[in-house]
Amino acid sequence: MKTFTRSILCSVAASLVALSAGQAEAQSAGSLLAELTRFDIDPQLEYLQDVDAGTIVVDPSAREIVLTLRHPARSTQPLEPEVIRLPLVSTTQGTCNTTYVARRDGRIYDGPLETLTVIDYYNVQTATTPRRPCPRPAAPTFIAYDIVTSGFGSPVREMHSEFSAGVLTRGL
Repeated sequence: MKTFTRSILCSVAASLVALSAGQAEAQSAGSLLAELTRFDIDPQLEYLQDVDAGTIVVDPSAREIVLTLRHPARSTQPLEPEVIRLPLVSTTQGTCNTTYVARRDGRIYDGPLETLTVIDYYNVQTATTPRRPCPRPAAPTFIAYDIVTSGFGSPVREMHSEFSAGVLTRGL
């Protein structure tokens, strides 16, 4: 009986190690990660109204942005986090910020147009110094999540949510 229990425990431990390794591989060395600090979610997104934690990952090498929103822990039935993963379509380096835009247009297939915009005010690397100082933002990172429904069979709806996050730091 001890051998059987030990083999089960070893199997579970090996599975957890493999799962952790898989999650670590999900972010490349060049990815930028920050914890969300402010949530302003569109009221039409009822299923996200109780979100109280989350992360933003900008991964230029994988050409994607991932917004993960977590619901509060419940004793009855924990909810899976909402993961919004969109392909990175542009990166713009400004004098006072870097803007990353990810977008997926599923309207042709009766899906929504989804856009994630991440503005990084902290990790600015420009060759020239601005003539006047950059404005000081309320948070180092601003995130906007916009959804436009397709309108097939119902009116077009537009939803806009905003988030703030801490400093984007390099992953791994």
